[in-house]
Amino acid sequence: MTYLIFEEDQAWTAEHNHNWFRMPILKLIIAGPAAVLVFFVVSGYSLSLKPVQQMRNGERNAALLTLQSALFRRPLRLYLPIIASTFLVALCVNIGAFDFTRPFHDDKIVFKHMLEQTFHRPAGGMLSGESGSLPHWLKEIIWLCITPIRHWSDGGFHFSYDPHLWTLPIEFFASITLFVTMIALAGVRTRMRLLILSVLLVLSVVYDWWAMTLFWAGWMLVEVNSSIVGPKLLPMPLSNHQQLGVSTTYPRLASVWQKVRVPFHVLNFICALYLLSAPEYWCNAEPFHMALCLAVNPKVVIPWRFWASLGAIQLVAGVSNAPFLARIFTTRPINYLGKLSFALYLVHGLVNHLFGVVVFWCTFTLIGQETTTAFRCAYLMGLALNTVMVIWVADIFMRLVDEPSVKLARRFEKWCFA
Repeated sequence: MTYLIFEEDQAWTAEHNHNWFRMPILKLIIAGPAAVLVFFVVSGYSLSLKPVQQMRNGERNAALLTLQSALFRRPLRLYLPIIASTFLVALCVNIGAFDFTRPFHDDKIVFKHMLEQTFHRPAGGMLSGESGSLPHWLKEIIWLCITPIRHWSDGGFHFSYDPHLWTLPIEFFASITLFVTMIALAGVRTRMRLLILSVLLVLSVVYDWWAMTLFWAGWMLVEVNSSIVGPKLLPMPLSNHQQLGVSTTYPRLASVWQKVRVPFHVLNFICALYLLSAPEYWCNAEPFHMALCLAVNPKVVIPWRFWASLGAIQLVAGVSNAPFLARIFTTRPINYLGKLSFALYLVHGLVNHLFGVVVFWCTFTLIGQETTTAFRCAYLMGLALNTVMVIWVADIFMRLVDEPSVKLARRFEKWCFA
């Protein structure tokens, strides 16, 4: 909802677009595309963690079995929850739930800050005729599943039942490609594997395979961290890593590193957030990122995504090597949100368009938006209520659908290979 009201993908410029949610770093509070980039790096890191440990311990057969298992379960892991969440959307379309919320959204007096082209109402108002019917929903699901083969690089398929899910086919294809690459290099010597992986990363940047750049970068970070702390220490919590990057055989260098490591990690963290804040539109007109965007040839790569991807990789690399930063991201609330993240991603669109629109309409109507103070109070109150509802629904979905899907995929694997 914040995205719909403030349009965070637009650049902050001196002539217009003065909203503070468009400012660098601050925009990351609501920046969906930036979160996708970070998620892809984290996905590559987490999926590579166990196989890399096994490769470096000389357990090639164990690594191949791990990758085989992950490859076999991946379609069920990703698509079973999607089938369930989009079926709920189809059901809501069929019973006319979106017809109830449409008058609230179409009230341009209240939602005068919201542009129509930024609002993707799931199915309701977008589909007609057979919309919401089971055959139409099945057709959309099938197309969503085969989209990676057709337009995986740019999310070319617009999924009518939830446009927010455009990243899932890309996630699926990229993860499968990552597994296949790791299987091919499982028996290769470490240095040669790093060399080949480096070549793949360069090629992915040159040809703008942005999703594979992020996934392979996650794998590379695991390899680098393994080289620093050793494969046996890698699975330890990040907060327990000590003096990463400095060998104890160089005491003077270690002493200097101890003095500068906190400022270095803080500066690196800020720089990563700054790069991650590159706007999608008018990047070359924004004073904060203009020079960076102009330095990249748009015929080769998309400027904002190049720098934002670099920021995402830098962010994950920095946090994974900074104990004091890792503690922030390994607290119980953050761990819970991480566990909830996939379910949150799948249901947030449905909740926003069924509940959020009504809530924001009520808060803007009751409190008003004639003054800046009134607008902010109405917005914050609506945001708080909607956030609670999204988390609550996501928690239910996680317990009833997401977690059982993981267990079902494992049981199906055991049944097939028994």
